[in-house]
Amino acid sequence: AQAIWAHEGLRQRLRHKGVQTSLRVLRFALMAGVLAYLAIQLTAIGWAQVITALPTAAAFYVLFAVNYACLPIAEILIYQICWRRGLWGHVWPFFVKRAYNFGVFDMSGEAYFGWWAHSKLGLGMRPALSAIKDVNLLSGASSNLATPLLLIWFYVAGGEGLHALGINPHFQGIIYGSVGLIAVATVIAGAFQGRFLSTTPREALLILIAHTMRLGLSMVLQAWSWAVVFPHTDFSVWLAFTTAQLVLSRIPFVPNRDLLFLGLSLNMAHAVQAPQAQVAGMFVMAAALTQCANFFVLGLHALINRGAPAQTPRGPGADPA
Repeated sequence: AQAIWAHEGLRQRLRHKGVQTSLRVLRFALMAGVLAYLAIQLTAIGWAQVITALPTAAAFYVLFAVNYACLPIAEILIYQICWRRGLWGHVWPFFVKRAYNFGVFDMSGEAYFGWWAHSKLGLGMRPALSAIKDVNLLSGASSNLATPLLLIWFYVAGGEGLHALGINPHFQGIIYGSVGLIAVATVIAGAFQGRFLSTTPREALLILIAHTMRLGLSMVLQAWSWAVVFPHTDFSVWLAFTTAQLVLSRIPFVPNRDLLFLGLSLNMAHAVQAPQAQVAGMFVMAAALTQCANFFVLGLHALINRGAPAQTPRGPGADPA
């Protein structure tokens, strides 16, 4: 995605008012469709039943908070490798970046982060965006390689997991094939990493390892937070839900993946041996917590910068305001 913004002619076309308006309409239509689907699903279950079935286990909320901080903390370590400087005194922008990406629109966090690195750290726009490009490519590579490994594990293990989600076998085949092709393409691209990445091979390996460890930890924390609410459900079922979430994350430019995953989760809730209202309540609370955390971070960020010039992300190639 970063490479697209590097093409000046295409970047100018994407900034055209008509194109921007069309993109906003498309994003609104997608989100409206997701929200309408969620409303229909929750209405069928019963809003009162869902509200009264919200999780009460304290561990659920503690694990959510730890998991929310997982990505910003990992990215601090990663960008320290890229920029060879300490960044622990700049924790807040990493949380803002996360909130933009997951609460507003995919890649909007990179736009903000590129502007921040240029204006606050004194980095040139080209090296700042180059590092962001490398980190995103390696993050995608980590997910592209981890996803088929998880799917293979579920396929070999059998029994619970993806089978328990009740996904159509034909559709499972499409998922396996698509993810496999993406993984093969990632391996081939890795052989030519010198043409795509500005980092050294050693730095690229360290960043890839950091992303993979962060991804694994985040998936375990996510599955664990659900398991404390429904301890009698096989843990592999929760890992299957996180794998479905990972597959969904490979779709680029999706507005607010958390709400989209909520809709998918409600559709697969039958896999959990528990009242549907309780399962829906847990997933609704998980999505609500994420959105509230994003809203809090962006709201506090706006409050902190209310006297500063507007800093609206316009794309990774945009000039700083």
